[in-house]
Amino acid sequence: MRKALTLAIAGLLGVAVSASQAQTLYLTSFDSPPFVDGDLPGQDGWISTNSPETPGLAAVQSAFSFSPPRSIRINAALTTLSNWWWKPLNHEVQGSASVIQIDFRLYIDRNAGSASTLWGIDVYDGSLPFTRRVTAVAVNSSNQLLVWDNLSFTNTGVLVAPNTWHAFRVLLNYASGQRNVAVYLNGVRVAYQRAFGQGANDILADVDLYHVDAGGNDIAYVDDFSILGQADGDGDGIPDTLDACPNTESGDLIDAVGCSTLDDDGDGVLNDGDNCPQTPTCATVDAAGCPFDSDGDTVMNGCDNCDNVPNGPNEDNQADADGDGRGDACDVCPFRIPGDTTGDGFVDGRDAQIFVRILTGGMGTPNETCACDVNEDTFITDADIPDFVALLLNQ
Repeated sequence: MRKALTLAIAGLLGVAVSASQAQTLYLTSFDSPPFVDGDLPGQDGWISTNSPETPGLAAVQSAFSFSPPRSIRINAALTTLSNWWWKPLNHEVQGSASVIQIDFRLYIDRNAGSASTLWGIDVYDGSLPFTRRVTAVAVNSSNQLLVWDNLSFTNTGVLVAPNTWHAFRVLLNYASGQRNVAVYLNGVRVAYQRAFGQGANDILADVDLYHVDAGGNDIAYVDDFSILGQADGDGDGIPDTLDACPNTESGDLIDAVGCSTLDDDGDGVLNDGDNCPQTPTCATVDAAGCPFDSDGDTVMNGCDNCDNVPNGPNEDNQADADGDGRGDACDVCPFRIPGDTTGDGFVDGRDAQIFVRILTGGMGTPNETCACDVNEDTFITDADIPDFVALLLNQ
């Protein structure tokens, strides 16, 4: 069980930080100074809660590391209980510095024998009399990546290959209304908006190296361990230093680099790239999400039934007597649907006979001739055939 003394010890060893600045809370590659080969607890403020207390179970060693010369080697626990090796922080998260960024390298050596239940990190708050879990990120005996979500571990569906180094990044979003976690594995986001543990407060008491045994006898190595308190101006959980879209609207779902995945106005341009976020859905827009108005009549292209002929914004000016989608102001045949030479509201075999007759030089009434000009270029030629056939096949 974790000790109720967490806050007292953290208060002695931790550092108070400004809420308005990004700050390094802890940064180490376990190299010298201050680390030397030997038992981890007692070096640079690290504390052990493994039970029974076993010197050397977590050891600074120079035999194997990601960034030479040293890393932490953790042997499988001697019991089935959970073991922690933890670094007190006593960091109060508040204001704009609302993201805690945790980075570390992990190598799980399965060659040593049977697999342990869990390897990873555990994060606890400053609640009294007992601390509460904020989040945990762990690899299970089947090499599946698990993330704590409110009350229990959830499976991300991602496999973490053993016997190789992996880079983990954990982003804890403390923004108002958020309080959730995103996890990245080797630069790829693999978990998003996993809830903080129930009741966790805004004091980051400690971050732990975490192990559950259940009979395993494998080994894990940890290197390049850092904890940063980061500013996050838009509260999306991506620190400003990493955020490709630092002004995302509050509550928007985001991609792995902090840009909105939403398109509120439905114009095909995502919110963060949209310079005209209230564009009507009918409008044709440019790459920045802004509409065109080619004829300057205040009706946007795509919404305007005459894009290149001014015909105004009101219903009368946008009149379309034959309902063919072309406004009367630009419709060369405003009272007859294209292809409907007979005027009965359909394009069928009777219309095809008249169309062929007029196309081949025969005579027709003004309305028949108008309807045969399917592409409305004022000429009846072979160029009208594809559009007429398409109309005919739609019936």
